[in-house]
Amino acid sequence: MGFNAGFAQPAVVVTERANHFVIQVEHDMGTAKDQDLLAMALEAGAMAGLPVVVDMSRLLCLNANVLDLLLNAGTERPWLAGPLFPLVHKRLVVSAPADAFRIFPSVEEATGETWY
Repeated sequence: MGFNAGFAQPAVVVTERANHFVIQVEHDMGTAKDQDLLAMALEAGAMAGLPVVVDMSRLLCLNANVLDLLLNAGTERPWLAGPLFPLVHKRLVVSAPADAFRIFPSVEEATGETWY
């Protein structure tokens, strides 16, 4: 399932695998539409009953609204996968509790599956 937020490529892309629900986010997620799409994807992931992995390797920066969505994504916070851009990593270190997320170097390491 892909959501197009006005870029040539979708800003939020969802892939459901047998054991994980993966949400790939791109660009800066700076528009309300992008954030609404991420909220819908996080909700769909929670309803799927699978661990949710957010692939942040293409996210250029992490704004407060997106961080809030990730922190309040339901009873189980999503796992985050990188590699993370320096601004994204800095925002997580400065703004989120140290134990808020499980952060993996890649989607492959988070899911244990070959991905791309």
